[in-house]
Amino acid sequence: MFDLVTLRLFALAAEHRSLSKTSAAANIAIAAVSRRISTLEAELGVSLLRRSRHGVELTPAGEACLRRTQTILAEMNALRGDMVDFSKGLRGRVSIRASTSAIAQFLPEDLAAFGRAHPAIGLDLEEAYSPKIVNEVRGGASEIGIILEGGETFGLTLWPYRCDRLGVVAPQSFRPGVSRVKFVDLLCEDLVQMGFDTAMTRLLSEKAQETGRALRLRVAVDSFDAVCRMIAAGFGVGILPEMAGAAHLEHSRLRLIELDEPWAVRRMLICAKANAKPSGPREMLIDFLRRCGAG
Repeated sequence: MFDLVTLRLFALAAEHRSLSKTSAAANIAIAAVSRRISTLEAELGVSLLRRSRHGVELTPAGEACLRRTQTILAEMNALRGDMVDFSKGLRGRVSIRASTSAIAQFLPEDLAAFGRAHPAIGLDLEEAYSPKIVNEVRGGASEIGIILEGGETFGLTLWPYRCDRLGVVAPQSFRPGVSRVKFVDLLCEDLVQMGFDTAMTRLLSEKAQETGRALRLRVAVDSFDAVCRMIAAGFGVGILPEMAGAAHLEHSRLRLIELDEPWAVRRMLICAKANAKPSGPREMLIDFLRRCGAG
C-alpha cells in the first residue's frame, strides 16, 4: 500500500509539473520519484500523470487524487501539531469561530483570562460571520461559536455570553448638539457598513423594511476599522457596536451618537453542536465564557 512519502512526492509533482524539480525539492533521485509514483498508479489502477518532454500534468484521476492527498497531508500536519502540544504539556485544544463584534470587544480579554487559568489547554480562534459560524459548528468544523442572536440556529445548543450596544459613528460636524438619534432619522443618510451577510447589516435592513424604506448603503467594507476610515473620509455615517466605535474616535474626527432604539442592545450567544460528544476542554471553556458574561 502507498505511504505518506509517496503521497508527498505526488503532491510535489503536481505542484512543480516536473519530476526533475520534484526530485530536487525532495532531495530524492529522479528515478526513485518516478518509481514511487508509478507504483502508486499501479496500486490505484489509474494514470495520475501525463508525462511528456515538457514535464507532467495531472489527469482527471490525478486531480481527484490530489484533492484527497492534500486533505491527508493536512490532517497529518495537524496531527503532528497536536502531538507537539501534548509533548509541551497541553492537554487538549478547542477550536472557536467568533463574530467580528465579539472579537472587536470582549472575546480577546476573556480568552486570555481563560488561558491564564488553564495554560494546558490550547485555543484555535478564527473570525467569521454568524451564518458561517452556525454552519461550521453544526457541521463539526468548529467546537464552539460566538454569534449574534437572531439568526437560524437549528441543531445547536445555545448559552448567553455578553451583550453589546449599537451606536452611530459620524463625522464631528454631523448634526451638532444631537446626542441621540432614532434609526428612522438615519434612513435619509448614506451609510457605511459591513456587507449584507453580517448579522448587524441584516438587522438594520430588516428594521428599515419595517418602516417601508431601504438602507442607503453607499459603501460596504469588511472591518470596523474600514467603516470608520470611510466615515472619516466623508462617505456617510455608520452603525457599529459602541465599544468598537469608541476605539476609533481619537484622532479620527469622528464622534459617537446614541442610537435610541430598544433593539440597539444585542445579545451574543455561545453555541455548540447539539448532542456532540462531551469534551473536557470544550466544556471548561463554555463554562468560563458563561461566567464572564454573567459577571
